[in-house]
Amino acid sequence: VLGALPADQAASVLYLGDGQNTARLSDARALQALAEQYRVRQVSISGYGVGPQLDMQSLGMLAVQTGGNVSLDSRSDQKQST
Repeated sequence: VLGALPADQAASVLYLGDGQNTARLSDARALQALAEQYRVRQVSISGYGVGPQLDMQSLGMLAVQTGGNVSLDSRSDQKQST
């Protein structure tokens, strides 16, 4: 996604999903490195968590590290917004 965004202006990415790790980022350092790439390019990542098993740690970390935010589906087991 980052490569498709203009390099000379800020942008935002909206992630819809449960935050589960399907990209096989095996540790927190790899996820932090990904967030750093987006932060340096001034691209915020906001998440909209859906599903019964949300990985709030991943959703929250990406949002906090890049200046985004996290909202949850009203049917989620975790009904609070962060």
